[in-house]
Amino acid sequence: MPVRNAPSTLSATLRFMGSRLMHRLRGKASRSAAGTLKDQLHPALAKLDHYVQRCDWIEVKPGGEAWTDSGLDLPRGARISLLAEGLVYVSRAFDVAITPKVGLWFRVGEAPLAKIIGKGCSVVTVDGGRLCFTAKPPGEFADVAGRFEGKLSRAPLQGGYRVAVIQWRESLEDSLAAAAAASPV
Repeated sequence: MPVRNAPSTLSATLRFMGSRLMHRLRGKASRSAAGTLKDQLHPALAKLDHYVQRCDWIEVKPGGEAWTDSGLDLPRGARISLLAEGLVYVSRAFDVAITPKVGLWFRVGEAPLAKIIGKGCSVVTVDGGRLCFTAKPPGEFADVAGRFEGKLSRAPLQGGYRVAVIQWRESLEDSLAAAAAASPV
């Protein structure tokens, strides 16, 4: 669309803010389902003893200029699944939040940053290293190595994500097939 036909940034922003405020005033504010993932995952993991090497829970707070260290050193070829829940608020007043599929990023060692797809993803590590997370909106990285842009002119983000890091003993294909059979939800 040519610039001359583009909608006014101000009017589009005001309409968005008005719609979000009305949404919240009608009692339809976003609700973080933090805590339900652990309750849902626990019964399935109990059935997967043969496949699951371990499951760790990591709390990832938003913003800041550092990655959240999971404390997990993953070897080359580690088979992991990352499942996440929670919300990071860009504006609580207008009920604007980002889910893990938008704002949760990870990296293993010196590998380039990667994105959680949907509520989770499964990967095989290439080189291995320390698993780290960050909760940031897209566009706040200076490069694919995961360095952050300089100071941003916005209010600090609130909320956070809880991430389950499942390390599998068997191949991803076999492990995920067994997990799907154990928890058909």
